[in-house]
Amino acid sequence: MRQLVEHEFEEIPGIPGRLPKDEHLIWQGKPNWWQVALHVFHIRLIGLYFVVLAVWRVYTGFVDGIPLTQNLLNASTALVLGMGAISIFLVWARLIQKSTVYSITSKRLLMRVGVALPITLNLPFSKLAAAAGKKVSSKTNSGNLSFDVLPEERIGWLMVWPHTRPWHMTRAQPSFRHIDNFDAVAETLATALERDQRRRQLRGELTAAQNAVTIKATGQKSHSDRKTISSEKGQTVPAE
Repeated sequence: MRQLVEHEFEEIPGIPGRLPKDEHLIWQGKPNWWQVALHVFHIRLIGLYFVVLAVWRVYTGFVDGIPLTQNLLNASTALVLGMGAISIFLVWARLIQKSTVYSITSKRLLMRVGVALPITLNLPFSKLAAAAGKKVSSKTNSGNLSFDVLPEERIGWLMVWPHTRPWHMTRAQPSFRHIDNFDAVAETLATALERDQRRRQLRGELTAAQNAVTIKATGQKSHSDRKTISSEKGQTVPAE
C-alpha cells in the first residue's frame, strides 16, 4: 500500500495518473460538510458551552450587583466568541468537503484528503482486513465506511484525520466520513469487494475458505441497524 503525494496528473479528479486498462472507476463522492461540522467538530456542543457560559455570566453579574447593561454586555461577549468559534469550524468543514475525494474502483479504494497538504491514500482490496459501516443520520442517509487494513500495513492517524474511524487511534482505520447515499455506497462497495475476490480466486490468489463477504442490515442505533463487510480474511469490525 502506498501513500501518493498530490497531484502530478489527474485524468479523473481524485485519482493520480491513469487507471490501468483492467481497472475502472465505480463511485466517487465527498463528505457532507454539515454532517462533518455536527459530528466531527461537534458545533452543537460548542454552541451549548458558550450559551451556558453567557447564562453563568448573567447570573454571577446579578449576584455581584453589576448593572444590567454591563451584565448583558459581558454575556453577549461570550455569545460572540461562540459564534466566531462555530464559524471557524463551519469554514473548516466546507474546506474538508472541497478538498476531499473518495473513490471506489474495481480493485481498490482511493482517498484524496488534506486541506493544506493533500495526499492520496491508496488502499488495494487485497490489503483490507475488513470494512464496517454505520449510518449516522437516517434523515440525510449519510454515514461512515471504515476500513481495517492488514496488520503489516500501518497508517498514521494524524496523517488522515478526520478521515478515520472515531476513537481508533492506536490502529487507525481510514474512513469515508459522512458520505451521502450511504446505503447505496455500502452496497456498491460490497459488490466491488465480492467481484474482486472472485477474480482473485479464479487466478489462484485466494482459497475458497477466504472468499466470504458478509453484509448485515444498515441503520442508525440498534444492532440490526449496522452494516459489516468482512474481507477475505474472514474478520469483521463492528460499527462504532
